Amino acid sequence: MGKAEAGRDGHDPEALLAANERATQAGLAAVDADGVQTYANPAFCRMLGFAPEELIEERARIEEAFAASLAGTAPEDGFELRFCRKDGARIDVQLLIGAIIGDDGQPAGWLASVHDINARKRSLATLSDAQRLASVGTWEWDVVGGEVRWSRELFHQYGRDPDSFTPSYEGFIAQVIEE
Repeated sequence: MGKAEAGRDGHDPEALLAANERATQAGLAAVDADGVQTYANPAFCRMLGFAPEELIEERARIEEAFAASLAGTAPEDGFELRFCRKDGARIDVQLLIGAIIGDDGQPAGWLASVHDINARKRSLATLSDAQRLASVGTWEWDVVGGEVRWSRELFHQYGRDPDSFTPSYEGFIAQVIEE
């Protein structure tokens, strides 16, 4: 395959890829149509503690995520998975997948963007603990989407089961008026 054509802005696609590799903290990995990993960027290698040659040509462990992407049932915000680093430590990641479309218009492989979410999960756990200790609950209201989210502590304070009660703005107002 020859050198890729320049983009609309005149940038060489290979130079753009090299700049992306230097600029991103997200892990990027590509697999071919058979699920064999063919590319891993330096951030992905650092995230998992492997050298690139140790990751390339390994069978992907995320077949279900790729299958869901192919079927069009992948969640918009990606998948939460747990990977095992080379040193044995576990790492929670958010995985977003996009098809690499071949010349025939069909998926020729997949590109995964992998984000370490361990720090975010620790922060959420710390916030949850602080809310529990202080007996403070929080809620969010997405006015456009109409979705309301309650913290665990708010469910606890109002004696509601998170599995059987769906928060809503109207439901919250009814709780406040009851008291």
